[in-house]
Amino acid sequence: MALEYDPASSGSDNDSEVEDAPNYPSTFDELPTDESDASDEDSDGDSEGESDDKDSSDSDSDSGADPDTANMSLAERLAASQERGRVAVKKDGKNKKRSLKSMLGSEKDEITLTSPTSKKPSSKDEKMKKKSKHAPTEVSSSRKAYFERGAPQMNNNGTKSFGANMFKGSVDPRFNSMSGNMNVDGFEKGYKFLEEVEENEIKALKEKIKAGQVKGKKGQKARKRLGTSVDDLPAQQEELKRLLNNRGERIRSQVERSAKRAVKKKLRANVENGGKAYFLKKRDMRKEIVEAKFEELRKRGGDKAVKKAIEKRRKKNSNKDHLKMPTVRK
Repeated sequence: MALEYDPASSGSDNDSEVEDAPNYPSTFDELPTDESDASDEDSDGDSEGESDDKDSSDSDSDSGADPDTANMSLAERLAASQERGRVAVKKDGKNKKRSLKSMLGSEKDEITLTSPTSKKPSSKDEKMKKKSKHAPTEVSSSRKAYFERGAPQMNNNGTKSFGANMFKGSVDPRFNSMSGNMNVDGFEKGYKFLEEVEENEIKALKEKIKAGQVKGKKGQKARKRLGTSVDDLPAQQEELKRLLNNRGERIRSQVERSAKRAVKKKLRANVENGGKAYFLKKRDMRKEIVEAKFEELRKRGGDKAVKKAIEKRRKKNSNKDHLKMPTVRK
């Protein structure tokens, strides 16, 4: 026969403990015993790993095998059993987390092993990688394509097309060594007629500009005869300025070349007459060239052209000297 528990018969110390635990069993048969606790813990330990078996056996030995539990009150025994339950639930949660982590780790390993996009960077990619964003990409010249294509065959002027355009494309004779060197004197002799055409254009433009500047009926008749108008006057003046500049540059280059040619001819004649071969300094060469220029101007325009050139040169030098002079103090 089971013994019934009478709360009124217990002391005042147990009343507070009974109030803390409202759902108490009515008989001692319903209370958990040490043997049942040990059996539950053993069954839980069988399902867990070896490390968890040791922990559960230690907790059982600490709780169930304690001889003082027989002298514990009902409330203390209930609190101890609840504590053991919380420990078991906590261990069960840890085991579930471990199992989930192991499962996720295995899935990641399978994904990395089976994924086609995952590959290690090859040594070729590492070589092609730039050292700096401003540095050019470095490619080894020992590649097979280099020898299949062959070394680049370039002209002595450094111009050559590569690949499919090696035998195609336009060729500029000015920069191609196959055309030889430029002979300026021969070019001027061959295209001498262009100077006459340029002179005729300058003469016609001067007449049109003069007719455009004349006012009244006389100017209208002159413009009608030449086929021009007042609106064309600015464009005609610009064209005349361009042609005059081209003619002046051409004449200056011709005079300078003829002067250098005369100096070289003089030095060559000195060597042929038994003198020593020598090379002039830059200063002496400039003096000889200036003298030869004036001689060439005298041949082309006479003494009047020489005086005009001398006055122009003197005026230019005086302007330079005036700029170098200090300002007057007041």
